[in-house]
Amino acid sequence: MVKSFITGTAQGVTDSVKRVTNIMKGRPDPHAEKQAAAQIKQQLLSEKKNTAVNDWSRDLQKDFCNGSEIKYQTGFKPSPDPCASLNTTTSTTSQ
Repeated sequence: MVKSFITGTAQGVTDSVKRVTNIMKGRPDPHAEKQAAAQIKQQLLSEKKNTAVNDWSRDLQKDFCNGSEIKYQTGFKPSPDPCASLNTTTSTTSQ
């Protein structure tokens, strides 16, 4: 802590008093706001990246499985076929 020559108080104590005063007045702690904002920004960025990768992967799989581009040699067709899930439609009924 740096001692202030003008006021005679320690800078760290002054900052702590300001934070407590802000909390008592109903004002949020600016440091907590910055930390929360950084966490929210990181979470949203992570979600955006995951969505982009999932969309790209799904589109790539659709492009790859569409049409007659895939031809398997006898005995080498995978079981279950990874493209079968894209070709079948599932219908849901609600009662």
